[in-house]
Amino acid sequence: MFIKHRLLPWLLAATAGFVVASVSHSQAVLYRLTALGIEIPLAVRLQSTWNDLVGLSPAYWPIIGVGLAIALPCAGWLSGRWPSLRLALFMLAGFTAMAAILLSMQPIMEITVVAGARGALGMLAQCLSGAIAGAVFALTAPPKFSGQ
Repeated sequence: MFIKHRLLPWLLAATAGFVVASVSHSQAVLYRLTALGIEIPLAVRLQSTWNDLVGLSPAYWPIIGVGLAIALPCAGWLSGRWPSLRLALFMLAGFTAMAAILLSMQPIMEITVVAGARGALGMLAQCLSGAIAGAVFALTAPPKFSGQ
């Protein structure tokens, strides 16, 4: 039951969050290049996105996974008290996890490691990837096994 009701939904959520975060990172970086007048063909966009998915996965996916492993049980506990807010609470937990991850990296490494999060819109996109991860978890983990 643990694997089916907790581990698998967490893996799906972390993977969805990572994929959306990685793709939004890639597109934010490429957008900044086009703003400089550099033309980027679709094939290059797709290849860059794929390269970022592969290149970021060994470091960024586990970091997102750990952040969600901390945040999602908190949302589960809260959703036991407010079941009607379950989806919103899990989305907020994912959003908050991504914000905490990105904001904590900056002082440690003295740079925003995820280049796509260097602007306000990029940071918002990264945090929304966490909200999507929270939604995936809420929709795949039965309430009984997510803290209720």
